[in-house]
Amino acid sequence: MKRFLAFLLVSFAIIVGAAFALYAFGNTEFRIAALQAQLKLDLTKPGVTEIQVPPLGKIKAYTHKSPVGIVITLESIDLNQLKKMVEDTPKTTELLNEVRRNVEKNFQALIYKSLLLGGCGGLLGVLLLQRKKWYEYLYGALLGLVIVTLALSFTYKSYNFQAFENPEYEGMLKTAPWMIGLVQNGITKFDLWSKQLQTVADNLYDMFRRVDTLEAMGPAANGDLRVLHVSDLHNNPAAFDFIEQVATTFKVDLVIDTGDISDFGTPVETVLLDRLKRMGIPYVFVPGNHETREVINELRGLPNVTVLEGQPVNVKGLKIIGFPDPSAYEQSITAPDDKTAGLLAQKFTKSLTKMPEKPDILAVHNNRIALRMAGKVPVILHGHDHAYKINIRNKSVIIDAGTTGAAGIGGFKSKNDIPYSLVVLQLKKELSDYHLIAADTIKVSNLQSGYSLERRIFPEIYQQVKKE
Repeated sequence: MKRFLAFLLVSFAIIVGAAFALYAFGNTEFRIAALQAQLKLDLTKPGVTEIQVPPLGKIKAYTHKSPVGIVITLESIDLNQLKKMVEDTPKTTELLNEVRRNVEKNFQALIYKSLLLGGCGGLLGVLLLQRKKWYEYLYGALLGLVIVTLALSFTYKSYNFQAFENPEYEGMLKTAPWMIGLVQNGITKFDLWSKQLQTVADNLYDMFRRVDTLEAMGPAANGDLRVLHVSDLHNNPAAFDFIEQVATTFKVDLVIDTGDISDFGTPVETVLLDRLKRMGIPYVFVPGNHETREVINELRGLPNVTVLEGQPVNVKGLKIIGFPDPSAYEQSITAPDDKTAGLLAQKFTKSLTKMPEKPDILAVHNNRIALRMAGKVPVILHGHDHAYKINIRNKSVIIDAGTTGAAGIGGFKSKNDIPYSLVVLQLKKELSDYHLIAADTIKVSNLQSGYSLERRIFPEIYQQVKKE
């Protein structure tokens, strides 16, 4: 009986020793590109995978059935390196594959380290009991190793990536949708994401190889000024490539962006904005509901960017006015409802009446506001609803660029194909005013092979303006 009790005591000490060693030292530091992170096995969080992004919060999901928890903590971000990565524009699919390889490599390293810790922890348990027989130490090392092996094997066998479809969130409420979406789409749809990026790259290449098909549609649409209308980039790096290529190919004179260039306006998101400096042409921006003061301040600091905040501007002779979405200066990203949109439209209309001369173009983010201001300005540009369309209402041409960033990470939530879209406006100068004569719409598929080039000419609007 004494031997059996002694055996139980030794076994218990081995288990405790292995658990302590794993808890105290079961972690590894690793770096992926500009990100410094820690990967840790945590016995206080059984069955849980937790991703911590301080100070924003953390996300967890019950992914497996073993007593071992997995915690990934983002410790720091090298913003300078992140900016360099953005400026170098590496192939996104290659970068994602590199990230995946590094994560797998560090997981393997942590597994080997954990097995060693299990054996050492078992030895420690026997040592604390001051046992004298050599085979008890061998038993301790082997049992510790077996316990950790079983725990890790059970974790691997029972692991369910789909558990991130229903995660639990803790932290700043503001960032919850962004973090949950990032985890859901980054983990559960990694392969789909890589395939989509490759599809987009192929479609862009094919489109610009054959772009002369649009240029050959006739000289009737050749204007004195070309304006590129983009909207709702939502942090999509591919959108910046799209804009740069279109701006170069179509020799546009300036870009007007009707908002939502970011998702939640965090400092990490602003590193992509450096891409705007490369374009070498004026970039006029009106803030959307996904912007923050941090993003707006960053944009103000770029030499070729003009942020529209209710003031009229003259860019290359084109008279533009834009009104920001009020959410851009608040903590919430909630877009204005119908009632609020109506009140804002009235407020903006009063501002227009006080202007010494009528603008050529009005830029707002929200479609509800844009529609209510029909008839006030000849051309009204907007975005927000991610649905490209051109309407004529009360002698105003209302253009919705859709989403130049294919809705960003939010596009993965849609079962339908959300294309990358933008519009090139052709404007003709008559005396001191510019008038829209044509709009060239470019849409690139996000899921399937293909693109579309469409030209719409506005002879009735142009002739009407000439008569007036």
